[in-house]
Amino acid sequence: MRKPYSSVFWLHLAIQFILYLSWFLFSWQVVLIGIGILHLQYIFLGGCLLSKKEFGNDRTTCTLFYLTRWGLLKSTRKWELFFKYYISAIGIGAALVWQVALGFEPLLF
Repeated sequence: MRKPYSSVFWLHLAIQFILYLSWFLFSWQVVLIGIGILHLQYIFLGGCLLSKKEFGNDRTTCTLFYLTRWGLLKSTRKWELFFKYYISAIGIGAALVWQVALGFEPLLF
């Protein structure tokens, strides 16, 4: 494993923060495209490019790795699917509810 909390960590953290708030920041169409690109990365590249840069060949997600490292999660197997796939579905669902059902405009575009 590479050195924790390197510049890649901070870049990854910033991107993760934006992605977790994407339902609020961007239109649901942009959220859908972004999540599509993320999952294409998982399919064709075998994982996230930044995770590969940060952790080597490990296929873990950044969020899962650090939540486990900080002692907030005990079992990574139970949470792996959640952080790779279910969080994406929650983001799309939140964007659709917030913007389509409730009629709020995205903050940025």
